[in-house]
Order: sequence, then structure tokens, then C-alpha cells
Amino acid sequence: MKPRQRLARRILASMILVGLLPVILISIENYVSGKKAIEDSEYSHLGYALRSRLTFLEAWLHHTNKELRFAASNSCSLENCPGEKGDQEQLNPTCKALQSIMRGHAVFQSLAVYDKNWSVLVTTEETKDVPLPPPTEELKNIFARATGLTHGPVTFIDGIAIVPLCQPVFDRNGKILTYILGYLEIKQSLDRILGKSSDIGETGNFFLLDTDGTYLWTPDRHQHLIGTRAAIPEALYQKTYKHVTHYQGLEGIGVMGITAPVEHDLPWVLLAQINESEAYQVLNRRVLIGVAAGVLMLILIALVSLRLSQTLSRPLRELAQMAHRISSGNMLERAPEFSEKETHEVGVAFNTMLDRLAASQRALSRTATLVAIGELSSSIVHEMRNPLASMKINLQALTGKFKDAPIYAELLEITVQQAARLESMLTDLMKYGAPVELNLAPTTFRELAGHVVQLLESEAVNKKITIRIDDHLQDTPLMLDIELMTRALTNLVANAIQWAPEGGQVNFSGYPAPWENDWASIRVRDNGPGIEENQRTKLFKLFYSTRPDGNGIGLANVKKIIEYHGGFACGGNAWERGAVFSILLPMGGPER
Repeated sequence: MKPRQRLARRILASMILVGLLPVILISIENYVSGKKAIEDSEYSHLGYALRSRLTFLEAWLHHTNKELRFAASNSCSLENCPGEKGDQEQLNPTCKALQSIMRGHAVFQSLAVYDKNWSVLVTTEETKDVPLPPPTEELKNIFARATGLTHGPVTFIDGIAIVPLCQPVFDRNGKILTYILGYLEIKQSLDRILGKSSDIGETGNFFLLDTDGTYLWTPDRHQHLIGTRAAIPEALYQKTYKHVTHYQGLEGIGVMGITAPVEHDLPWVLLAQINESEAYQVLNRRVLIGVAAGVLMLILIALVSLRLSQTLSRPLRELAQMAHRISSGNMLERAPEFSEKETHEVGVAFNTMLDRLAASQRALSRTATLVAIGELSSSIVHEMRNPLASMKINLQALTGKFKDAPIYAELLEITVQQAARLESMLTDLMKYGAPVELNLAPTTFRELAGHVVQLLESEAVNKKITIRIDDHLQDTPLMLDIELMTRALTNLVANAIQWAPEGGQVNFSGYPAPWENDWASIRVRDNGPGIEENQRTKLFKLFYSTRPDGNGIGLANVKKIIEYHGGFACGGNAWERGAVFSILLPMGGPER
């Protein structure tokens, strides 16, 4: 064999080894990074679903608390209840106030008013003919010390978790007059809140546990576990979640989950979990694609290396060094532009692969979050719109009936306004959860500003607000979705009008971005009180609002629309006075 042939083969073997090692390292690094990204995504995904359920759960607890406090002010609870005697054999009269609670959103086994000696005074239709025994001595001691709504320890009867709730009623001297005691069934009461888990995946589930790890609520197929100890890591039900925890699920397969405590002094913990196989499904598919792409790349290198061994040695060495830097954690590293045609194409393909992988990871996280929000918001709006429409019709009918009673007419008007506000909130929530499809079209800042000012003209006139338009973009075309961007800017200008003092001014400006070519800066500034420092980081968070009548969806929608256009949004205070919101947008539209 000639020395030149031996040298060529050695170079070929070296090039294959140099090409193989970085591909393996990159694959391992990408797998580890992808796994970490998915875990972070699931943390956000499960965390959002968990917080949404906690919000409904805490609202349910607050409503139950409110109902029992209302019952405490009823004449039945003050030992003045006429009751509904019924026939002669009825053990106890019934109370309409308790009856409305018994048939409400919470499910009670029994609900009754006891005197201070724990004898039943009044009860409900469901238990009017059933003798109700007094609570245990342990519960009596707990409730005798209560100053407000108090719960006792959860008990389990025939696989049903029951928590006793007691609302003491006091006389004018602060002494206990009576007790309102109900035995609440946790499973039936919470099925509507925790039963649907489609927003966290096909294998996702919620579980409610005591702080000692005992199941209080489970999905229907695991109902037999209620009252038993969960075989999961203790840290899950003893600490607030900080990251996803991996453990073995009920079916003996790997799952990941996070927990959060329930408020209102209840020793309960809510757990959200999903099977690892479902969470890593996309990653495993991408690993196979990446391995196939790596093998194909090696084959191409082997075919061309014999002919280009001399000319490719230096640039391939540079590629190998760059691959090592990427595998060491520098995911922003990109290949330089090589002068040779062959190596230049390899560098471009390499950079494209890294860019697409990074974009795919970002898209995966954003898509999972928006799908969860969309499913949850659609479910909420669908379930609430019909009863809300019925309420509005009934309220409007009552308004006409009580128009000659000023006090009731005013109360009805306030209720109608709040119902309209709730309907607007549901509409905004539906818009926020809906997926965005951009219909890009060229326009100018002046055209956008004109649409916005026209929409808010009457609102500004009523408050004597002057809207000043500063157009420094002139005829510069902006490629964007005109309807969505008008909606976002209208929200910002409406906020500015809201916070500006009567007779104040709102500045609506458009500038070329001074530090970025082909970017535009749009600002909305008012001369109001400005933004407090502790509010700046929370301005665009969903459901966060500083306005008494705000719902916290408007600015979150603005941020969503701007980011879909490839831009950025932020808020702060102007140098002189007032708040200023700034938007940066690429003039040519979002990158594809």
C-alpha cells in the first residue's frame, strides 16, 4: 500500500472519529438538556394546573365559610327559629337557611343547629326524622374553643372521607349561644373541581392528601384508596413544591408530580402528577431523529473525506472544537463561516440544526402552557355562560319589578353591573386562552393610532383627556396583524386614560428603535400616579390587577399578542411623572 493511500486512510479514520465523538457528545448533551427542559416545562404546566385548581378549591372553601357565617346570623341559629313543624312525629323542625346550604355546592351528610348543651334545635329535610347523636368529646372540646368556623379531624366511614365543620354562634356578651355543625363529604364536594384533569395530559391526575400522606380525594378509579396512606415520597406532602419529583405511581410505572398546600388552615395538600412516558414522548422521538441525523452526517463525511482530506482538516478541527464547547454547555455557540464551499455548507447545516432544536424547545414549552390555558378557560367559560345569562335575564326582570323601591333598585343595578363585569372577564379569558393565528398585513403607526383613538374617543372626552400622537415612523411599513395589534394598543391606551387625572394627557408615540435596525418602538405614557416598585414585575401576570374593577387579563393578553409578533413589552415609570408602557416590534413581522 502506498504511503499516500495509508495517509489518506488514516486521515479518513481520524475524521470519522473526530466527527463521531462530537455527535455523541452533542446527542448526550441535547438529551440531558432536553430532559431538563421538559421537566421545567412540566413544572410550569403542572404548576399552572395546580394553581388553577387551588384557586377554585380556595374559592369553594371561602364560599362554604361564607354560607355557614350567613346561617349563623339566621334566627334559627339564635334560638328564635319557628321552623317547619310538619307532622307530630317529626323529631326536629327544619330550617330554610340550613336547607339552602344543604342543597348548595357542598355535599353534607348532615347539617344541624345544636344548643350549647349539644342537643339538636333544627335540622334539614334530609335528616329531620333521623336522630343525630352529639359529636364526640374530642370534637366538643375543639368546637368549644372556636372563635370562628373550625374543622375537626377527617374521619373515614365506609371509604368516604368526612370532615366536621362547626360555626359557633355568640350572644351579645361573646358567649356561645348555639353551634352550626355539618359533616361534609370531601369526595362528592370536590369531584367538580378536581375530577377533570385533561389539561395536564392523558395520564394526568390530581390527588388530595392530608399532611400525613392519607388520601382524602382521588379520581373515581382510585376511590378505594381513600383513607389509606400514599406510597409516595414524604417531601411531596410535607413541603411546598420547588421542582418536579420522580417516583413510582399507583400502576407501578414512573411518574412525576408536584404539590402545593391548601389555604384556610386546612392540613391538606394537592398533588398533580403525570406519567413520565407521556412527558418524555416528544424527547424520545427527537432523540431518534437526532441519532438518524448524526449517522447520516457521518456517512456524508466518510464519502467526501477521501477527496477532501487535505482541505478539510483545518475547518473540521474547528468544527470539532466548537462541538466540544456546545457539549460543555455553551448552547449559544455557532459555527463560523468557512471559506471552502463544502465546509461552509456543513457549518450552515450545523447552525440550522441547533437553531431549530432551540426553537423547538421554546415552542414545546409555550404550546403546552397555551393548550392547558385554552382547555381550562374554554371549560370555565362554557360552564359559566349559560347560568350567567339566566342570572342576567332574571335580574333585568327584577329591575322592572322593583323600580319603585329605590333601595332594592340600587342593589339590583349593582348586581347587574357585576354580572356584566363577570361576562366581560369570561370573554377576556376566552380570548387569552384561544390560540393565536396571525393575519399579517402592512400598515403604518399613524393608521394604528387612528384606529385606537377612534375607539377610545368617547372615553377620553368624558374624562377630558387629551391624546397626543407623536409619529416618528412616518410612512415606515409595519408588518403585523392589524386587528390583534389594535386590540393590544387599545388596552394600553385605555389603561392610560383610566389612570390619568381628569383633564390630563396621554402620549401615544412611535419611534424607530435606536439600537436595532428594522425594529419599531411604540410607547404609551400618562401623567397619573405611576407604578409602584413592587408591582413592576407582576404587571403582565395573568389575573394580577391594581384596578378595583380590573380582572388581570388585559395586560396578559397584550404580552401574548406582542410576543406572537416576535416583540417585547415592558412597563415602568416616566422620568417626569406617570407610567409608560413600551413595545418593541420587528418591522418586517415575526421570524418564521
